[in-house]
Formats: sequence, C-alpha cells, structure tokens
Amino acid sequence: MLIDIIKHSFLAKFNDIKPIAYSEFLEDLCKQTLNIQTEDCKKNLTFVPLAPACVVIRVLTPVYAAHLPCSPLAWRFFWILVLISMTYIMLTSLKVMIGMGLQKHATWYVSRCRKRKHHLD
Repeated sequence: MLIDIIKHSFLAKFNDIKPIAYSEFLEDLCKQTLNIQTEDCKKNLTFVPLAPACVVIRVLTPVYAAHLPCSPLAWRFFWILVLISMTYIMLTSLKVMIGMGLQKHATWYVSRCRKRKHHLD
C-alpha cells in the first residue's frame, strides 16, 4: 500500500493533478454510493473486480493445495468443496461489511461537504 501511495504521489505531482481532483472524485464516488443524482449523470464510476479476484485465486491456490489431504479422490473432492464454500462465505461477508462501511463513510462525507458548501455561502 505504501508503494501505491508513493507511486500515485509521483504521478499526481508530475502530471499536475491538483488535490481538489481527488476530493471531487471522492465526492462523486460517495454520491454514487448513496444513489444521489448529480448534475453530470453520465459520470458513472465502476469497479472491475477482475484484478482482485485474480490475486485471491493466485494466493489461495497454493495455500489450499498445501492443506489438501493425501487421501482418496473422494475425500480430496470433499475438502475442495469445503474450502471453496468457506472462501465464498468469507468473501461474501467481507463484501457486505465493506459495503456497510462505504455507506457509512459516504453518508458522513456527503453531509460534511454539504455543511462546508453551506458554510461558504
């Protein structure tokens, strides 16, 4: 994460991206999370989960392979199904918890932006 922060800092500095651009992006993302219509409805921010899914598969495959028993094929198949089910439940729970956290953060951030704009007027 630290490497990403440093990399994006350099990209922002050398491409003349002002800090307000990040604030506007965060505000648009929060409004989209709360399903608030903005002036520019064409600006729909999407997340493609392919890269994180590849990372999860790449990390979990050797971990699961190391924990599979050296028993008959039926038992291996049973344990593969158990591990896949546990992974699905964990990832689904994580997605729900992150969604709840994003909703809470978006509500807080949008109300803070409204107070700041009201205060400036």
